[in-house]
Amino acid sequence: MADDYELAKEGNTDAMFRLGKAFQAQRFFEPAIEWLQKAARQGHHKATLHLADLLVNQQKIDEASEWIRKIQGDETPFAKEILGKYFFMKKEYE
Repeated sequence: MADDYELAKEGNTDAMFRLGKAFQAQRFFEPAIEWLQKAARQGHHKATLHLADLLVNQQKIDEASEWIRKIQGDETPFAKEILGKYFFMKKEYE
């Protein structure tokens, strides 16, 4: 994780993503969100997916909406699962 931290500070989006996932695995959700957001803002698609999922699971629906818009065209099962949870929580069942 130390190597990824140095790489992430230098702007490596893959390292930012891995760092965010490592924090999430350890249940440190705020730093996980922070690092996933940094990677997602720079266009890292997997970080965007995992960030949206984490925010939905944390019931931070308003925060999730920005990232949900970015994954709506993704047809992967993971993206569809995230979208389903998000819209269910918003009570938008259509």
